Amino acid sequence: MSDFTKQLLQIQEGAQSVRKAGDEITERIARFEAWLAKLPGRVEARAELWSRCDQPVTRYLALRRDGKDWTLILITEDDDGDPLGPLITDKTLLRDASLVEKVAAVNLFPDLLAAIAKAQSELATRVLKATEDFDQLAAQLGIKEGK
Repeated sequence: MSDFTKQLLQIQEGAQSVRKAGDEITERIARFEAWLAKLPGRVEARAELWSRCDQPVTRYLALRRDGKDWTLILITEDDDGDPLGPLITDKTLLRDASLVEKVAAVNLFPDLLAAIAKAQSELATRVLKATEDFDQLAAQLGIKEGK
């Protein structure tokens, strides 16, 4: 049997174990995503998965709200200096990502939780500031409290 034939057989035999491992990691991602969707106080947040030093491209793991659903997605941004901010060049549901990206993302789950906590605190501060700003505007315009 040639080396080529041996390698081909090894690849074919390995396909089943890779498929099984892929199904298992996808199931765990789905469990984590479902848990996050029910987490009280959840807010949109993201954690950096990778960035390219030679280009302004960054890939993030993010928790995003889509209507009433909360999903884990991978976002690629290209910060080309546009004043409107980075351009999103790719969005992929984590459960549909490659196995390599799924593994990297699962290892980033603790960082995502930390990002959610930080984003929650920052959002609360911004909401309080907006409420104060509105109250000042309402007082100037004579808008009364209540209904």
